[in-house]
Formats: sequence, C-alpha cells, structure tokens
Amino acid sequence: ADEDECSCSVVESSVAPVSPQDFIISTIKSEGEEATMRSSADVEDFFLEHSEEQMESYGVLSQAVRSRNLPLLRKMHQDGVSMRCSNRFGESLIHMACR
Repeated sequence: ADEDECSCSVVESSVAPVSPQDFIISTIKSEGEEATMRSSADVEDFFLEHSEEQMESYGVLSQAVRSRNLPLLRKMHQDGVSMRCSNRFGESLIHMACR
C-alpha cells in the first residue's frame, strides 16, 4: 500500500442526536422517577435568597476554586466556612467552576 493511502474506515452512528434536556428527562424516567417540566416562575422558592454572609464567603471561596486550591477549600470547609455561597447575581461556586 502507498504511504499516502489511509486504511481508516468511518463508523457511522445510527443514534439520532438528542438535546441535553431530552437526555436528562429520559435518564430520569429510566430510573423510574417522574420527570415533568415546569417554568421556574411556577416553582415556589425556586430562586433562593442570598445573604451578605453568603456573598462574602463567595469571594474567598471563588478565589480558591479559580486557583484550583483543593487543600484550601477542604480546610475552609473543615473550619466551618459555608460552601453555600453566591455572588450578588445568585451564581454559586458550581456556576463559576463550570466556566
């Protein structure tokens, strides 16, 4: 065979693309759970109120997350720093870490 020829084959998938929302719903239902969709405006207490303390701890904790300082995060958790924190927009550490 020539060096320029490729003996690679393309494998085509017979699975149709699924939206993330449909994937999550089907996964929940496959576990025997109910999965219904509702508007967040229709869910009581969907948006949690955040306190000054939560916003203050967000600043310190977010710096540790950004720098990937897991030992510091563990130490702060052991010292009683609440991991339930948010910025002034209500975004949690998970929001920030996912960026």
